[in-house]
Amino acid sequence: MKILMLGNSYTYFFDMPKILQGLFDANGVDAQVDSITAGGRVLWQNLDENDALHAEVVEKCKNTAYDALILQEQSSNAMEYYREFLHGVRGCVELVKPARTVLYATWGRKEGCDLLDEFGWTNQTMTEGLAASYDAAARKVGGTCAHVGKSFFEIRKAYPEIELYDPDLSHPSYAGSCVAALALYKKLVGNLPANVSSLELDAADAAHLCEVIDRVVD
Repeated sequence: MKILMLGNSYTYFFDMPKILQGLFDANGVDAQVDSITAGGRVLWQNLDENDALHAEVVEKCKNTAYDALILQEQSSNAMEYYREFLHGVRGCVELVKPARTVLYATWGRKEGCDLLDEFGWTNQTMTEGLAASYDAAARKVGGTCAHVGKSFFEIRKAYPEIELYDPDLSHPSYAGSCVAALALYKKLVGNLPANVSSLELDAADAAHLCEVIDRVVD
């Protein structure tokens, strides 16, 4: 299985694609994970011929037929600018022409983040709004969603001692990046990995993450 991930810092924090690759390798899944990311990047930039990374995306697609394309939009853009987000999703699917598309639905900012106050959101309403936007876009392109944001929300309710956020209240912690990798693994393979020893997590914490993700991600 050949996988291409397009996104930004929510994808590359703690080298999440490498965490996902480690799970594949530890569980004997024949998969290759490629990623093209940059901080603050929005999906439509991959379509802009003047963009610095556009040529890299085109070159990868020339040399590799991808079985799965994973798309992650800038944090709040899927809610604030849905049409722009949908344009980016559609364009990336047309450019890469994957066998399947998975939208990596992200999370609401942590309580105390200025963005929540600016828009009158809460962590829950932002998470729910992003989930709805990602689901709507997935339907438009015949794709599916890996609901990482919903997983964050449910894990924080069940196991608040596991810190999923970076101190900046926006980016994922290492555990948060593990949640993303586990959710994407389940979406791509159909079940959670039996072997999670590649994760640098306490065994109990890893089990708790898997328990919730198994409920949330179909």
